[in-house]
Amino acid sequence: GFVNAIDISYINEDLPGGFESRLVARPVLGGGFTAFDGKSRRGIARLNYDGSVDEAFDPGLGVNGEVLDVMVQLDNKIVIVGDFDQVDAKPRNSVARLNTDGSLDVMFDIGEGTDGPIYAVDRMPDGRIVIGGDFLFVGDTFTPSIAVLNGTTGKLDPAFSPGNGVDGEVYALDVDWDGSIFIGGNFTEVGVYPRKNIARLKNNGEVDLAFNPGIGVDGPVLSLFVDSSVNVVAEPTFDMAGADEVFQERINELIDLVDPDYEGEVSYIKSLLDTGGIIPHYYRDYIKDNFPPMYRVVIGGSFTQYNGTRRMGVARINPDGTVDTSFMDTAFNQFAGLPKELSTDPEQTVNAIAMNSFDGSILIGGQFNEVGGGIGIGGSGRDGIVTCANIAKLGGGQTWGPGNVEFPETTYSTDERNTFGSVSIKRKNGALGTALVTFQTDVSPESKGIARGGTPEDFADPDIPNDFDFVHMNEVTTWPSISDMGFHIGASYFDPIAEFPGPSTTYFDLMEFGYSDAPGRAPQSNLETPSLLDAGFGFDGNGWMLSDSTMGWSLQSVRLVTDTEIEGNEVLRLSLANPQGMLSLGGEIIPLGLGVARQQARLTVLDDDFSPGNFRFLKPEFVVNEDGRRARITVERFDGV
Repeated sequence: GFVNAIDISYINEDLPGGFESRLVARPVLGGGFTAFDGKSRRGIARLNYDGSVDEAFDPGLGVNGEVLDVMVQLDNKIVIVGDFDQVDAKPRNSVARLNTDGSLDVMFDIGEGTDGPIYAVDRMPDGRIVIGGDFLFVGDTFTPSIAVLNGTTGKLDPAFSPGNGVDGEVYALDVDWDGSIFIGGNFTEVGVYPRKNIARLKNNGEVDLAFNPGIGVDGPVLSLFVDSSVNVVAEPTFDMAGADEVFQERINELIDLVDPDYEGEVSYIKSLLDTGGIIPHYYRDYIKDNFPPMYRVVIGGSFTQYNGTRRMGVARINPDGTVDTSFMDTAFNQFAGLPKELSTDPEQTVNAIAMNSFDGSILIGGQFNEVGGGIGIGGSGRDGIVTCANIAKLGGGQTWGPGNVEFPETTYSTDERNTFGSVSIKRKNGALGTALVTFQTDVSPESKGIARGGTPEDFADPDIPNDFDFVHMNEVTTWPSISDMGFHIGASYFDPIAEFPGPSTTYFDLMEFGYSDAPGRAPQSNLETPSLLDAGFGFDGNGWMLSDSTMGWSLQSVRLVTDTEIEGNEVLRLSLANPQGMLSLGGEIIPLGLGVARQQARLTVLDDDFSPGNFRFLKPEFVVNEDGRRARITVERFDGV
């Protein structure tokens, strides 16, 4: 037989004498087996801490099919799901709950159940149970591949309404602290929204549009978990809406408290421009206190890209759906993940992924024989590949990555009388190396309300009439690396707070990036901006990592063509294409996994030509009682101002 799922039951065990007890971990196994260690256990078994069969847990005749996932509740009852229709010879269609002694919990009964297998199960914070799989109905209720059950009775919860459900199979799911549900699998839509193999649902079943994976994952997601090790609110590797505003408000409050009579020379942080776009570490707890926690999700499966960014079998995703470039980026190992030397090589797959809460590492299991990502382990420097058969441990945590680029807004606007329309593009979540992205105006079919585009050559040729509204753009936007060597004057440094060695140098324990070259002088305020650390000390073995470029906004301008036609407001579509990251190490160009977030936007050109318009009655007929003193007749003006 085989094991598909494992969970842990923690049981208080009395010690000899009866006065003390100890907490013992007992693994619960689910799968397609009929016996364990020679003892009859069909599909489900619980083990003692030494690996022997726990005789106190007896499921009787067991499961007449395959158990695909197990979940141990806080009361040590066990929910099993899979592809079966009986448990201990009693009807239970693909989901059941067992008591702590292994007997069937008769109070938990889904009834007719699902019309297909259930692959995953988890508990919601309010006690409800969420299931995902390959089914269309639960009983006679249409709820494709995702449903929530009452935690007491096992009946379908009608309050959870996923609409059209999932167009495909759900292989894995995990519930966040607020009851939102991450799902992974092999699907293309959730509800009415395009979602390729990963999505997040609210606790009522609606698709959470704040999590936007773009074009998604290019292969099935087979396992996932919410990484609650780091609350990413205000972290420099995640740009969260609203955090910048709270930081600025706090800065303004503190500046107002500074002693106006102090005469020393102090340079104050007045905005994020003074800190390289990064909230300093000593403000982050304040920011976190103003927002609910936000966590990333780690996914494993059979894929090579996430939203167009290279990720080989393993990826970590930010709470907004962008790829987390602080994990598994090619900057530190070009073979990060499950490497493939040739495109024709067989796919390597991560079937199971989990976090080791003791040290923050990540465990993966599946079908693979090599793992990249180790520096100097089993290879030379950046090209290290470790030989391992089907199981491996990856380092967790964060490293400074190239980040993501995006349109920060969905809509921009400009007046036709302006020569140019400005559009902002933002780099966020990391600043390692050079970032490039192509800014394009899209070609759209001619129709009312759509701006017409012309070529730069047409615009420059005086013999060609400018019967178009704007000049097409295809320009590269760049956030350059400050030095091709990777070390430069004015570098920012990412990570620890420590005394920096060296004569006449006092490291500021207030600023995460930089030091003061004034020996022995204490900072006057936690608003003070120190000079930045000299570039020559980058990557010095003390944990410093070079932030080699910049984050923030870049502006592109679309050339507008004015006219005297009364055509109304018109829209032109914008897109970002071909994101590229690169880092120069000793003259060698290293490709980076620059991510892309919002790739589409629109620019509305406000028409500045108007007509006087026309008048008309609002309705063809007005009615008033004969004894009424007045009749209200409404006239409106249209097609003009």
